[in-house]
Amino acid sequence: MKVQMPEKTLSIFIKTNRLILKNMETEEITQEYVNWLNDKDFNRFLSNSDFDHTKESCCSYVKSFQNKNDRALLGMFLKDSGLHLGNITLYIYDWRRCVASIGISLGRRGYSGKGFSTEGLIALRNHSFEELGLHRLEAEVACENIRSLKLFLKSEFMIEGTLRRSTLVQGKFLNAYTLGLLNTDI
Repeated sequence: MKVQMPEKTLSIFIKTNRLILKNMETEEITQEYVNWLNDKDFNRFLSNSDFDHTKESCCSYVKSFQNKNDRALLGMFLKDSGLHLGNITLYIYDWRRCVASIGISLGRRGYSGKGFSTEGLIALRNHSFEELGLHRLEAEVACENIRSLKLFLKSEFMIEGTLRRSTLVQGKFLNAYTLGLLNTDI
């Protein structure tokens, strides 16, 4: 099986029952979004948790995904109101083997535990296999991040191993699970 790497920007637009997943634009960066990223309770397991974020740094981050054919930063928006709930990242780091890593964060308070992350993750998972032709998705989750672990397991990812002291959380190195999902698993 040979998958052709897109020549242009990896552009993704997905509608689910309650969500729209689409490439983030700098115009969608609000101060409220910046506040999520600076909330130590929210972001303690994110790879960028040790940074003080500004609107400018967030816009630079969004721009780092634009005009790229191997990655996408998707905003998760409520379909009926357009309210931004969080983000999902997809890094296709090996087109030859059709492998990508995926990560997710739901930043808007009051929306966790309602299935939005599961709905978004499953939608991007299906899109990655069916539309992009990927063979494998991978994720890395700190062992202490029980909510994220449950989300990926519910979305049919499997724990494939443990990376010892591989992730830095609030100044401490923690173990992390490596999770994987093949297009033949679902």
